Amino acid sequence: MFSVLRERAFRRFWFSQVSSQFGDGITKTALIYQITIISMNPFLISLVLLAEMLPGIVLGPLAGSFADKFSKKQILVSADLFRLVIVLLMIPALKSAGWLLALMLCKAIGTAFFMPARSAGIRQEVGEEKVSEAVGMVQSTASALRLLAPSIAGLLLVLQARWLIFVIDAATFLLSAAFLSGLPSMKVVREAADTDASFKAKWSFGFQFVWAQSWLLKLFLLSVPFSLAVGMNSTNMRVIVLQRFHVPVVQYGLMEGMLGAGAIIGALIATQLSRRRSSFVPLCLGMCLLGLTMVLIYPLNSWRLVVGTVPVFGWIAFLGIATATANVGFNTLLMKTAKPQMLGRVAAVSNSFTSLTVIVGVCSVGSLDHFVGVIGTTACAGGLLLLTLLALPFLKDLKHMDLAQQTVSDSSP
Repeated sequence: MFSVLRERAFRRFWFSQVSSQFGDGITKTALIYQITIISMNPFLISLVLLAEMLPGIVLGPLAGSFADKFSKKQILVSADLFRLVIVLLMIPALKSAGWLLALMLCKAIGTAFFMPARSAGIRQEVGEEKVSEAVGMVQSTASALRLLAPSIAGLLLVLQARWLIFVIDAATFLLSAAFLSGLPSMKVVREAADTDASFKAKWSFGFQFVWAQSWLLKLFLLSVPFSLAVGMNSTNMRVIVLQRFHVPVVQYGLMEGMLGAGAIIGALIATQLSRRRSSFVPLCLGMCLLGLTMVLIYPLNSWRLVVGTVPVFGWIAFLGIATATANVGFNTLLMKTAKPQMLGRVAAVSNSFTSLTVIVGVCSVGSLDHFVGVIGTTACAGGLLLLTLLALPFLKDLKHMDLAQQTVSDSSP
């Protein structure tokens, strides 16, 4: 997986990711803390998630069209500079929860245009044969940064240096833009029918393309139960650990670390499986492992009373392994089989689709927990995910498409 860092262009993408995602991580932690102490309203905390994901859902297809039609390099650098300005504007708005949420929404708009351009650019620069390594590296790096950034943010908050967090975030965007500005000019591959399309046509074209490609539609439908399970589990895991198992704060921090470590292991596993077999294999393996792990919450509830919190650490590590394995498999399969001229739109529609499904999963947890309890909801979601795997025999064409793509790549000079 680390061999992809030998590629000069990918190194620039990777350094950009490290800098900007670190800044995003400390800023998100600071914003949640700041909004909490300003309003003491749990509803506003849920709006943080909505402000972060809504622009990607709504504007993603349009952003993908821009990524396919215009210079990816210019889009990436412009999005970083736009977010730099927005982050600096958050400093005078620190005492207003409403302004902070509005600025978060603006920052997420920049991210909505950044992400599809980055996904398409990585595939274009590293080539099809190294897509799995690139996706695995991006996934594992994101997991590591999710562990590091909140810790640094917590230290800065203790030091009463909230303004410094936003200055650091702005500096990371400037650094990211500097790395990306050194990328070679990426060739724009355009669809003839899309050259003079209107904004409305650009927004809808990504959806039309997905609907017209049966393999892509099948892949998105397969991701629905997985994304729902991830959304539900992201909320339930912390409720179970803190409220049902009454894990001490110190151990909870270590468990969050185990989740990130498991994600790194899962990314490594998925990368190797994608290289040696098909990306369809880690996708299915991750879904199966996640379903089994969520179902095992029932015996885990009894085991912890006998042997303590050791099995809980293992359970959380397997959650991280399973989620990352499936994610890397899904994204690799998506990037390897999509047409080069449609990569931006496919990546954007995928992000919109999965983000919306995750939000549905998060929002449905409260009502389901009321009827069957948090442990019952987790186990049922895992069981439904396992039932989804019964449809795999009807989706073998996804595996064959990936294998055919690998054969073409391997035979290329």
